[in-house]
Amino acid sequence: MSARIDAHVHLWNRALDPQDWIDPETMAPIDRDFGTPQLRDMLDSTTIDRAIVVQSSNSLEESIRLVGLDATVVAGLVAWVDLTGDVIAQLELLYAGASVPVVGVRHLAHIDPDPEWLL
Repeated sequence: MSARIDAHVHLWNRALDPQDWIDPETMAPIDRDFGTPQLRDMLDSTTIDRAIVVQSSNSLEESIRLVGLDATVVAGLVAWVDLTGDVIAQLELLYAGASVPVVGVRHLAHIDPDPEWLL
């Protein structure tokens, strides 16, 4: 039987990577930290084997931390890299410490300070 993978989960420690978009009044269920133990609990309660973790901030430091997660739980990472910088060097930095593969990159344009970033 092939593995079942959740294609999009977020793990965050808000002391390291604040999630300012979370409104405590309307988003109470996610107004907390999520780490590997919570992901493992979620996977254990379903028929899903592993997950793709997707970065939740425009931060290379967050991606560096996430790429080192437990590969028995995390199948891959969609990381953030500065697309206006040296992308190859940043990816090499991520690959150097990787426990899980980088399977994609993304930029959170909706929270970028430059409203015209996509242009």
